[in-house]
Amino acid sequence: MPKGASVDVGASLSGFASDSAELLFRTDTLQQWTHLPMSREKSKDHFTSRLFDVAKATDYYVLSNGVRS
Repeated sequence: MPKGASVDVGASLSGFASDSAELLFRTDTLQQWTHLPMSREKSKDHFTSRLFDVAKATDYYVLSNGVRS
């Protein structure tokens, strides 16, 4: 992936249902997690979000209804 590119992140729920999901990310292990709401797709169990201008290694996970990816 080129430095500064945008990254699409998708998540499908399995075994439970939820009306919302969040993408949590950070670019440094000493940094607080940033919360970004995800958009619900037509398929009710699928959510997407986009990270813009990713310039360095980034840790991320999806959180929905207390379940972490």
